[in-house]
Amino acid sequence: MARAFLNRKKINKQTLIPGMAMFLMLSTLITYSYFWNINNIYQEKLNLALAEAKANWNKDAAFRKWATAHGGIYVKPNLRTPPNEALSHIPDRDIETKSGMKLTLMNPAYMMRQMAQEFDLLFGIKGKITGKKQLNLINKPDDWQLKVLNLFEQKQIDEYSEQQDIDNQPYLRYMKPMFMTDGCVKCHAILGYRDGDLRGGVSVSIPLSPYFNAANSIKNSVLTTHAVAWLFVSFTLFIFILFIRNLLVQMQKNEQELIAARIEAEKSELAKGQFLATMSHEIRTPMNGVLGINQLLAATKLNQEQQDYVNTMTHSGQTLLAIINDILDFSKMSAGEMQLHSKDFDLKELVNETVNLLVEVALEKQIMLLRDIANDCPNMLKGDNHRLQQVLFNLLGNAIKFTHQGQVKLQVKIKSLNDDNVRLLFEITDTGIGISPEKLSKLFTPFTQADSSITRDFGGTGLGLTISKNIVEMMDGEINVKSTPDVGSIFSFELPFFIVSHAETSIIDNKFDDLNISKKHILLVEDNRINQKVASLMLKSLGCELTLACNGQEAIEYFENGQFDLILMDCQMPVMGGLEATKKIRQLESGASYIPIIAVTANAMESDKESCIAAGMDDFITKPLDKVELTKKIRYWLVKDQH
Repeated sequence: MARAFLNRKKINKQTLIPGMAMFLMLSTLITYSYFWNINNIYQEKLNLALAEAKANWNKDAAFRKWATAHGGIYVKPNLRTPPNEALSHIPDRDIETKSGMKLTLMNPAYMMRQMAQEFDLLFGIKGKITGKKQLNLINKPDDWQLKVLNLFEQKQIDEYSEQQDIDNQPYLRYMKPMFMTDGCVKCHAILGYRDGDLRGGVSVSIPLSPYFNAANSIKNSVLTTHAVAWLFVSFTLFIFILFIRNLLVQMQKNEQELIAARIEAEKSELAKGQFLATMSHEIRTPMNGVLGINQLLAATKLNQEQQDYVNTMTHSGQTLLAIINDILDFSKMSAGEMQLHSKDFDLKELVNETVNLLVEVALEKQIMLLRDIANDCPNMLKGDNHRLQQVLFNLLGNAIKFTHQGQVKLQVKIKSLNDDNVRLLFEITDTGIGISPEKLSKLFTPFTQADSSITRDFGGTGLGLTISKNIVEMMDGEINVKSTPDVGSIFSFELPFFIVSHAETSIIDNKFDDLNISKKHILLVEDNRINQKVASLMLKSLGCELTLACNGQEAIEYFENGQFDLILMDCQMPVMGGLEATKKIRQLESGASYIPIIAVTANAMESDKESCIAAGMDDFITKPLDKVELTKKIRYWLVKDQH
């Protein structure tokens, strides 16, 4: 519960922080967009105001040009247009027509000032001709105009605009320079100007309030649009974050369920493997008595009927042992403990040995068992010969089992070859009952046979092909099958091997086959009475002297008080097990002569063998005991100990 709360809190943190970051980022983008649009709107309005200012300036310039070209115009003076005092130095400023009409001269500057006043009254647009030297003080420049005139004199610019308040109202002020022309000389020569001189400038001031009011109206619309966009994005982001959070919660829940399911599956697989290994161990123990005593019985003088009974018992026991071995191999594969052991071997010898093991079975069914090894196949190879023989034995045994007449043939040929490696193709062809296409897909499934009636008719666990397939794949090979009902089947598999140029001399040499082990003193450590009897009879038949210990503690006491050539040690015993006893014996023999210890146990897993070696044992033999194998192991370690 606490873990779920912490995980939920972690998910909230994982979604909240990125969500807040995305919210801030999107809010920043929307805010930036708002201010960018507002700035563009105001800039656009300022550009329009500037365009209006330029248009007004051009209008003033055109009017001034026309007036200047005519040297000014005469008009009737009135209160709004009195005679221009600044032109009093001109003799004909005031004239009277023949009809008696009195007129006064209006120069271009005076006319433009009058026009500017009208525009100011009507539209709020202010215009002015100004210069540093004036005929009329009313044309004196203000501070802004003076600044611009200085820039004109310095020839830095040819026009200038700027936003500025006039009478607390925003205006866009625009100004361009004004130069002397022929029409200007009449009035302004008195100030020292000549044709072409910079006389001043014409300024136009456009009120910005109408533009700003229009911009504010658009601004409100833009604000509303961005506010709606922000609300929509915020809501969408909230829904998205909520969706992601729920998705993460569901993914975490699914992950936890998968983890729980995996743990349960692993427990189930482990329990299955442990069950199979335990079952194998428990069956091997009584099997040791059955097969061991049967071997000893077969070595006695028997009549024909008794010999038949013994042979039947031997065959039945070996069949049961084969089933146990299949179950054990399957449990090894399930636990991931099946390992490969590479060594040099003779291919022809291995094939012949495997076929010879099955010849008698084939003869009983009156079918031919053939072998064919291609002449170009290398003879000496390096690989796991034991597992190769196991696969061949399984496939050949199956072929013989399901063939009633005809033949079973094993062919070996080269699939590919290079300097140091060869890939061999093994084909087992039979004329048996065949397999229907719909059954082929289940052929390599554990505990499954092509038809349920097969188990009744032919027996077997249904593990042989599964084990064979796993072994072939472990050895980097592949296995295939082709079959036709009532015609036969072809099982084939490919395996890679190293080519051995010459056979290495094995440590287990034939030189110890004739070693006389009689009188050799062996300490047998075994708690089961039947196993004690079987092992004792086998050892005594070899002429060995025997001391029996019922547990590891007794074995240590015997070791401390006696002299032994070799110890056969069971692993699981009361009081003290074989592994612990071996460790203590290795500690006690420090400085003394080394004594070989061989594990004799019904535990046949690879991890069991590793545990025995790690405890200080030298070798490993599984129950039920085979007299030939036991003799071979004893002779090997007695010879090795002498070297």
